[in-house]
Amino acid sequence: MHLVVFLIILHVSVDISAAVTDEKIPSKSVESKVNAFTDDFYKAVRSSNVLTQLFDWHEMAIDQLSSAVDRKSKSKLSSWGIDNAENLAASITQYLTPDFPALSSETVMRIYGFMMANYLVSEGILNDTNGPSLALAYARSLENFANSGDTKYEAVSNGFVNFVISLTPMTPERGIKLVQKFEEAMRLENARQGAPNPSENTDESAVNAFGAAFSEAVRSSNILTQLFDWREEPEKEIAQTVNREVKCFLSAWSTDNVENIAASTTQYIPQNFSAYPLETPIRAYSNSMANYLVSEGILNTRNAPSLAKAYAKSFEHFASRTEIKISAVKDGFLNFTTSLTPMTPERGLKLAQKFEEAWRLATS
Repeated sequence: MHLVVFLIILHVSVDISAAVTDEKIPSKSVESKVNAFTDDFYKAVRSSNVLTQLFDWHEMAIDQLSSAVDRKSKSKLSSWGIDNAENLAASITQYLTPDFPALSSETVMRIYGFMMANYLVSEGILNDTNGPSLALAYARSLENFANSGDTKYEAVSNGFVNFVISLTPMTPERGIKLVQKFEEAMRLENARQGAPNPSENTDESAVNAFGAAFSEAVRSSNILTQLFDWREEPEKEIAQTVNREVKCFLSAWSTDNVENIAASTTQYIPQNFSAYPLETPIRAYSNSMANYLVSEGILNTRNAPSLAKAYAKSFEHFASRTEIKISAVKDGFLNFTTSLTPMTPERGLKLAQKFEEAWRLATS
């Protein structure tokens, strides 16, 4: 997504006030609004030689593009006050693989048209009547920035971001939303052209790759090695604390039956860790997160190492804030999770299930 979310923005104003209206109009379906906007945007680009050339990326190396998107997205997301920019950057480039469809002008136009349309709908801006004028204003913004970057994608991104912030002042929440809209646009373009979905190769191999990278990151850090060494913790302390925290967060996420879920979630956590090796909690926290990310379509074999390292850094960050090990582990775990997936009752339940399964396997 962020072929967008990462660039130093040149503040050039584009007049789009006429395109936005507060008038209340009976609404068509979201899909019809998005399709109409995308069609109008496609026509506007095709009518301009400058934009047709700007969107033709077929000679761009996908690995170089992915690297640049990852690097610049971290910078841009951080500047918008988004926590764990590294985690999001690792997830947003998952579709930029050698299997991704050729970066023809049609491909890039569809991605940017669909992404913008969905974002504007989500912000309550795009309606049944202003689609053509918004699509034209969007195209003009891109045309105004056609010479603003060293590469075509930088110029497109500059025009994209200029248009976005002219309509919606950027906040952390909106930045994360842009990430989500970008991922959705890339996924649909993959499906449209019959390219492999990165999430299809994420199962056991991705979980194993994530686990190996996370274990290595923990083992190479004295802070993390100490954080996950629970062998001298008071008997029942870990299990009881986790049970309380699970109930607290499931309630905050509006999940039903928190008492029963918490009891089930923590049933395999040992009452006394003195008989278990250091690797036990490391393996449990690794597998629970890896399987959750697989279920959300985020983790694949390509991004597993970088996500695992970012996960380890989240724990390390909170380890310096408290001397209570389980509190730091809890904060690192939840901070990483919520930075990638806004929590809902359904996700809370899923996370609890993955946590329970991971502890069952780690202690069997």
